[in-house]
Parts: sequence; structure tokens; C-alpha cells
Amino acid sequence: MRMFRGLLPLALLFGLAPAVANEAFSWLERMAAAVSGLNYEGVFVYLHGDQLETIRLTHSVSEDGREVERLVSLNGMQREVVRDEHSVVCVYPERREVSVGRRDPAMGYRALLTTDPKALRPHYQVTLADEVFRIAGRDARQVSVTPADGFRYGYRLYLDQEHALPLKRELLGPDQTPIAQVLFTSLEVLPAISVAWELVSEGEGDSFSWDYKKPMRLLDGDELDRGWRFADLPPGFELSFHALRPASEQRPEVEQFVFSDGLAAVSVYVESLVPHGEILEGGLQLGAVNLFGRLVDGYQITAMGEAPKETVYSVAQGVSRQIRTAP
Repeated sequence: MRMFRGLLPLALLFGLAPAVANEAFSWLERMAAAVSGLNYEGVFVYLHGDQLETIRLTHSVSEDGREVERLVSLNGMQREVVRDEHSVVCVYPERREVSVGRRDPAMGYRALLTTDPKALRPHYQVTLADEVFRIAGRDARQVSVTPADGFRYGYRLYLDQEHALPLKRELLGPDQTPIAQVLFTSLEVLPAISVAWELVSEGEGDSFSWDYKKPMRLLDGDELDRGWRFADLPPGFELSFHALRPASEQRPEVEQFVFSDGLAAVSVYVESLVPHGEILEGGLQLGAVNLFGRLVDGYQITAMGEAPKETVYSVAQGVSRQIRTAP
């Protein structure tokens, strides 16, 4: 993960006392450590647009540091997901289907913060409220993450006072109105949790259809330059992930780029057009997610992310194709 540093300390940039700013960042550091390092289970609701989902979450860390996360939908279509650092398994009992693939690094409860919290300083103001809140039967402290410009959303995080796990998360629009919310109704931290979960009960596994997806391939070294250029990225957004998703019967090979400022992220998907394939041109909003599509030299370019539409539009509009010639 690439990181960036500001030229001015947060206290000068936003006029905050250094001690106050440091305390707020220390809560974010505790949160990042707790989300990935503790054993916990609970139930949360996820409200986005007009959709409300209720999900049971279990997170386990083994003695050797292996993380496993399990999510079970409690309303709507039955769905169960188990993922570790490398893979993700999705079970759809009603459809009698199981999908197995490689984990996207942007997925999961722990993906809220992807960098050193102090690396957020050039583009966010981080403050800690004095008030103690009560959420899911636990005391919580509120940390506000306010963007310095219009290229990113803000956040209000309510962190468990004992463990710093996020009990509530609000994604905020420019007027500070919540666009999406995650709220735990119950949460328990445990000394240990078994990772030997059975996704499909014994005797039923053979009756499910299993789809083993070809793993995406991370690109590095000489493979990084495949001819695509990204101009005028919003301030602070840097390439954090680059991979190739293999072709399937339904769609061609897809190249994925992820640009992040450590908190907000925009993914860009590049795929060649196929006859009678769907084409996306223009913008679209799905709850907290903005999308923008355009065509470039016979390729479908789709940018999407939990970011303002101006940010997603800017990223998509900056994509161009440069054909490399042999020396």
C-alpha cells in the first residue's frame, strides 16, 4: 500500500492543538489494530439508499495471525460469506450454489482504513468528541473524519471505549447528512473463536453447484505498464492495487485499478467490448456508490466507489490509452 505524507502538520493546517489531534489519531490507530487483531462477533444493520440489511459478523484470529471473517445475512435472500486474507467463499442456500474465489482487498469489515491513520492528515480533519455515547449496550467515543475538499466523503465513527471497535459508522455527504450507515445492535469480544465453520451442512454439499472462479492475478514489475494512463487524479489518490481478472463465459478479461487516499477508494475496471455486450456511458448512483462509464478505444471504462460523483467522474475522464511501440 502506497502512503503519502503532508507538508504541514495537522495542527497548522486546521488550527488544532497538537495534543487534541494526536488523541483523535490514536483512536483511529487503536481501531485499525482492533478490527484486524481481536476475536469478536455481533449483529449489525447496514442502511444504504432505501435498502436495509441485517448481518451477523464473526471475526477470528488464530495464534499464527490468520484472520477469518464470516458474514451471514439475516434478512432478504439467504447468503453466507467466509473470507480470509486470500480467498472468499459465498454460499446461496436458496439457489443451492457455492462460489469460491480470491478475496478483493477492499472487501470486508476491516477494510475501512487501509493506511497509517496519520497519512490522512493532508486531506482530512480528525477530531474526537468529549461526549460518551451508548451503542449496542457499550460506551463509545465519537471520532469525526472531515474532508478538506469536495473530492471525498466524511465519516463519523463511534468506537467502543474499551476496545476501539467501530460500533457505528456514518458515511457523510457534503451537508453532513448520512448517506450510508452501519450500526451494531450487539457486539461481543471473546478470548477465542473457532475457525472450523461449516458453510454447507454435512450431507448437503453434493447437492450444491460449486463455481470455482479463476483467481485474479496481481500485476507488478514490467506488467504494471499495460498502456493505460490516468491524468488529473483527485489530490491524495494514488494507485494502491492493480490486478487482472481472468475471462469467463460471460465476460472478457477485466483489468482492475484501485486508487485510494487511505480511506476513500475508487476502482476502475477496463474490459474490451464484446458484440451485444452491455455498455455504460454516463453516471449512475447506487446508494452510497457512484459509477461512471465511458468508451475509450474500444474498451469499456467503468469507475466506481463510495466517493462523490465528481471524484468518480474525474477519475473516469482521466483514463486514456497509450499504445507502446517496440524500441
